[in-house]
Amino acid sequence: MGGYGALKLAMKNPNLFGSVSAHSAMLLDGFEDTTVSPRLQQIYLSIFDEIFGVSNSMASWEENNPLGIAREVDVDGMKIYFDCGTEDEYGFYTGAGQLHDILDARGIDHEFHLYPGRHGWDYARQHTAASLRFHWDAFNVE
Repeated sequence: MGGYGALKLAMKNPNLFGSVSAHSAMLLDGFEDTTVSPRLQQIYLSIFDEIFGVSNSMASWEENNPLGIAREVDVDGMKIYFDCGTEDEYGFYTGAGQLHDILDARGIDHEFHLYPGRHGWDYARQHTAASLRFHWDAFNVE
């Protein structure tokens, strides 16, 4: 969950991070909103119950969800890049689109791409150079 973690850490600590990037981040507004099968929904719930205790309360999940953080925290000025594959078998392209919409609605500059591809290392490898270039450009001030 590197993309999720990168977005969460940077957005919760905008004073520490000047830029952030993520490939195929696990972005879910709610488990019922996913575009995946009920079996994968159960896997999500199991993973996040173990991490956040979502079966008892959604409070910790909501506090750490990059989509919720993007709605509340002032991340204007942070350089934000994220992308996702249009064939991502986990349906994370839906959440990526939601993050794009949230940032757009708040007038927060960011770079967002949907590229052909599935979830995994092959996809990330194809797009790592673009995100590294993004960070280079973010700090290449003359």
